[in-house]
Amino acid sequence: MSDAPFLVRSARPADLTDLMRMKIALATADDALNAVIATPDDWMNDVFGNTPRFAAFIAECGGIAIGMATCSERFVTGWAGPTVYLQDLFVDTAHRRRGIGAALVARVAAFAAERGSPILEINVRTDNPACHFYRRYGFQEVRNCAVYIAGADVLQRLAAAALSPSETIDG
Repeated sequence: MSDAPFLVRSARPADLTDLMRMKIALATADDALNAVIATPDDWMNDVFGNTPRFAAFIAECGGIAIGMATCSERFVTGWAGPTVYLQDLFVDTAHRRRGIGAALVARVAAFAAERGSPILEINVRTDNPACHFYRRYGFQEVRNCAVYIAGADVLQRLAAAALSPSETIDG
């Protein structure tokens, strides 16, 4: 582990290879590589295009990318302004336990504050050791809430039901 200084900054298009490397490493660690279908071209457009869909931040040490955070805005109809959702937080193994993850979270928190966001949100699997990290920095678990998703097949079936009123969703 290096004790060299690091800095956190907004990602640039030249960081795309490192961003994708870290996204794949994070997905691999979460046993969710099959869920990564975005290509580098998708990320180039979605982070750096005319209408960015999410923001990315890089932690670097000596000009080498060693960590990243990505986040996006969400809107909750009962609140004014967007909430910010921290999607990815990753630090290369050799650079962990140096405060880099905390610095990346702080940068995302600043991003949220700049947008007038009332909260910073993240979903973490309950078996992920990172839960301790988030609690240590003041994140609170939302009890009695479950996250549900409608994946590709279900999403298509639900969408088709909206287009065909004679078809029932219970199918």
